Amino acid sequence: MRRPSLGLNPGNELEQASVRLLMGLALYAYVYTYPYTSWFNQQDSLQSLNQTALVFFSAILLLLASIWVWPQKSPLRRVIGMCMDVGMATYLIQASAGIAGLPLLGIYPWVIIGNGFRFGTRYAVAATFISMIGIASVLDPRHLGSGNSHALLATLIIFGVLFLYMSKLISRLNGAIEEARKASLIKSQFLAKMSHELRTPLNGVMGMSELLRETPLSAEQTEITGLIQNSSRTLLELIENILDISKIEAGKLQLHPIDFSLRSLLDQSCSSLLVLAQKKGLYLVWDSPESTPDLLRGDTRRIRQVLYNLIGNAIKFTEQGGIEIKVRSLPMTHREIRLRFEVIDTGCGLSELAQEHLFEAFTQVHNATQNNAEGTGLGTTIAKELVEKMGGQIGVESVPDKGSRFWFELPLQPAEKPETLQETVVNRAKQTPVLILANPALGQTLGNALKTWNIPSTQTDSSHRALELLRSAGNRGKSFGQVFVDQQMMDMAVDHFARLARDEQLIGHTPWVLVSDASLRFDRYFQDMGFSAVLTTPIDKKMLFNLVHTVQNPRENMGNNIVSLHDHYQQSQGKKGLSILVAEDNIINQKVVQGILRQAGHHVRVSSDSEETLDILAESSFPLDLLILDRNMPGKGGLDVLKAYQMMETAHPVPVIMLTADATPESMQACLEAGASAYLTKPVDARMLLDQIARLCQTRAASAKAPVGSTASAAATRSGALIDESALQGIVDLGGPEFLAEILRDFAQDGEQLLRVIQAALQQEDYPGYQDAIHALKGSSVQMGAHALLENCLQAEALKPHAMSGAEILNITAALQQNFHKTCRALTAYLDGQRQTR
Repeated sequence: MRRPSLGLNPGNELEQASVRLLMGLALYAYVYTYPYTSWFNQQDSLQSLNQTALVFFSAILLLLASIWVWPQKSPLRRVIGMCMDVGMATYLIQASAGIAGLPLLGIYPWVIIGNGFRFGTRYAVAATFISMIGIASVLDPRHLGSGNSHALLATLIIFGVLFLYMSKLISRLNGAIEEARKASLIKSQFLAKMSHELRTPLNGVMGMSELLRETPLSAEQTEITGLIQNSSRTLLELIENILDISKIEAGKLQLHPIDFSLRSLLDQSCSSLLVLAQKKGLYLVWDSPESTPDLLRGDTRRIRQVLYNLIGNAIKFTEQGGIEIKVRSLPMTHREIRLRFEVIDTGCGLSELAQEHLFEAFTQVHNATQNNAEGTGLGTTIAKELVEKMGGQIGVESVPDKGSRFWFELPLQPAEKPETLQETVVNRAKQTPVLILANPALGQTLGNALKTWNIPSTQTDSSHRALELLRSAGNRGKSFGQVFVDQQMMDMAVDHFARLARDEQLIGHTPWVLVSDASLRFDRYFQDMGFSAVLTTPIDKKMLFNLVHTVQNPRENMGNNIVSLHDHYQQSQGKKGLSILVAEDNIINQKVVQGILRQAGHHVRVSSDSEETLDILAESSFPLDLLILDRNMPGKGGLDVLKAYQMMETAHPVPVIMLTADATPESMQACLEAGASAYLTKPVDARMLLDQIARLCQTRAASAKAPVGSTASAAATRSGALIDESALQGIVDLGGPEFLAEILRDFAQDGEQLLRVIQAALQQEDYPGYQDAIHALKGSSVQMGAHALLENCLQAEALKPHAMSGAEILNITAALQQNFHKTCRALTAYLDGQRQTR
């Protein structure tokens, strides 16, 4: 069993106990000096002092051990600690029988202040009460002389008033801290609420502009629509940033470390931003020395988010030159690796004053040479919070008009299973070969540059030989990754060579790059030949790097305007138009979703509230293939409607997609646990919605074709029939492998409990109890895409009460139990595979 984290101890008892140990050592160092021991009344007092020291330090160690084993808050342990401190101080002062013990009176205010600040006002009052008893004991006239009774009484009063005053100040301070905490929480809740509410109108803007682009538009109208979409995406990014800020300030941001390859993460992160740099004519290069450890463990999602923010800012504030990303390792310990990431740009730079406020929220740095900068200043703030959350540091070095160097350092762990990442690293090195048709000198220059990035090349200076190589590669089914053609050294004209290759269908999807001097203008003529880009000589390695990685890491935003929604759905293997019910109360969202679905060829019916939705679902005349539910409808919400539908239709339920503006992992998990087949956040991405629909319909079709026998065990003979990997991939895409691991743990635990309930109900012939447990297990099976287990549950639900004493229910239940354990193993194998590839 895993030990609870010490972070669960809200009062930080560990710190107080550690200070107690140090104070105890200092206290006895003073007590064992000769001036102190010389005041002892009897010779055996020293032996008594040794015994009490042994008891005191043993008690301290026991308290430390109890905090380590049981770190939760313990009022009793805190009071025991107070009594130990006051009791030991009181004993030592009394044992001194003189003025040598007077300095120890400082222990009492320390007990009050320490407990008050760490644990609150109640503990300050308790410490004051216990300390007053100790002071009254040591100031007893029987110990210090009866003639001093009035002075001792005055001392007692002074200490009492002083302690009460300190308690009052501590109370006010704690109250102010609590008010500040509440104010921060309210602010975070407000930000989260506003980001949630903004998604609904934003869904209308993005959805309608997407539908508008499906209609015939002029060039100017297309440009305007594109600007609307770009502005909407910027607003959506701002909303996501606000949500992250609210999570961080509320302390709800969780880290999910996984094993990963540093170089793969760097390639993926930088390649996705390469197109933004190229649009501004900037270079974007990145490098990680071979000496830098590659197989690590950390939260890749958050590391990537920090890189996106810093690189995105560098691109925004750079007009000439480019950006360089460097990663290197710092001195490390046996179990910790510390990396330093640097984002270096040639942009406008920052003044010293701007650098001081750069990481403050909503601070937009202005520069006289950069008046068109946009943004809210949240990017650097989020980067700082994330880096510190991961235990690192972040900073900036900049010179105005010269550029900036942003850096952050992160402590990471070595990969727990490095051997599982080796195959990924090897595959990364095995890049698709490049064909170079050029003179020997230029060919060698290009080949050597490509070799530094582990990209093999084949070089030739003959056009006919190049055509033979292209034919041979095509016959083997292995095309070249790129073809570089030198315009200056050709034994035939460029257009003739390209025409021959095109006529023989040797170009295909392979990018062709024309290598020429800077005087060549790359226009439509060369595009019609089949060339994708031009590389000017002399060769700039940075530009070559950009070009190669642009091809090998296709831009995600390409193709959005090439394929219509209908064609996109057809290409997603969603060939048939479906009958879909959309339950959504917002009229704008209704039109958006309805427009997307109809563009894709579906038949749509819309309902505006939960009651209307349930009425339509109850109609046997409405052929339903898919249900899309808004989670936050008035009256009954989407989750309530889903539960009611599951009670209405238990034999053949249709897939359900839940739409919500709540983008938190908790919301997603609640929807999936309720039985939703998929979960999408607003604003609705048209292609993501169509992809989900195509996937769900394929899954349902495959399930419908599955053989149904008395035991149904044949359906679960292999992993592919047990689980729907596309459904699991949807969960991974939303929350990462660790989120899937969390859901898998819940599925396994709940499933084991339900199996016990099913077995008990079967033995007692409790039909309602049996059906309730089967229904719950069915919901979990849908969530996890467990095909065979779902089939067993459907068979069990179809049984009648009189079947409780027959052989059929025994066979179905046995198959269900068997397939449950097989499904858990298949899910675990899938999860391991996901962890290996990240």
